[in-house]
Amino acid sequence: MTPKEVAIHYFVQKKFGIISTLTSTMASLKPNESNVFIEKNLEIEAYKLTLRNMPDNELLTLHIQSLAKDTEQRKRNVISEENRRPYNLPSANADFVHWAKAAHWTLDEAIALSFGKEPAIVTWKEIEKLKGQTAFAVSFAKRRDLALRATRWKKFGDTIPPVIFISWAKEINIELPNALIEEVTKIGGAATNWHEQYLKLKADYDVLAAQPTNTQKPESTRKTNNVLQAFTAIAIDAYGYDPKAEKSTAPQDIANALEKLGAVGNPKTIRSWLKEGAELLPSNPHKD
Repeated sequence: MTPKEVAIHYFVQKKFGIISTLTSTMASLKPNESNVFIEKNLEIEAYKLTLRNMPDNELLTLHIQSLAKDTEQRKRNVISEENRRPYNLPSANADFVHWAKAAHWTLDEAIALSFGKEPAIVTWKEIEKLKGQTAFAVSFAKRRDLALRATRWKKFGDTIPPVIFISWAKEINIELPNALIEEVTKIGGAATNWHEQYLKLKADYDVLAAQPTNTQKPESTRKTNNVLQAFTAIAIDAYGYDPKAEKSTAPQDIANALEKLGAVGNPKTIRSWLKEGAELLPSNPHKD
């Protein structure tokens, strides 16, 4: 078709819709209603004639302008539809104060929070359905994929301490809501990978513990004491260990963390290390 015929076809479709291509056929299929279709067909043909009689430049200019308006309207429709999706409603905004106090996040909770979304509302089950439809769903899926790969490299487990997740996100330049970082920092301190630090200290301690007692030197004893102090400090800061409490879940939590990383840790042994390390810590710690 010529540009003018394309423009005429466009305007006829825009005004009459699909019926513009069916009037003559419907008149032959439904003789009892043929007058209705004949009249409509005459109206369509008259409109086509009006368009053909317009100067080419005028018709083509109107066509271009109308196409531009259609494009803008489609954009508005997309934006309007996106704004109505559950993850963009005000109720989907995360309560950072609450989630910062959580001892751990699941992987999907962490991903939702990284976008500033409430995990109870913005779930992977719902987002996965939109993976090929919206930019948000695509971004969510990609970030989740990165987190899943990180679990395979023991960056963290299926449950993630908030400071560990934030540390990982910063490490690979994932942008997080400032409010989330601020609230987690208030509760959990700086985003330090305590699991990694613990494993390094544990390895040093195991080397020292394996040495025969009759060959240990004073320097080795001091190093062991330093490792025990650091180990206990990490347990206090990252696992909520209280040396004065009669019972604590910290030894079991540390043993669980070791198990997730493929190592073995006995809660009773860890408890004895913590007790010994606590006795080595200063009795009057500095306070900010």
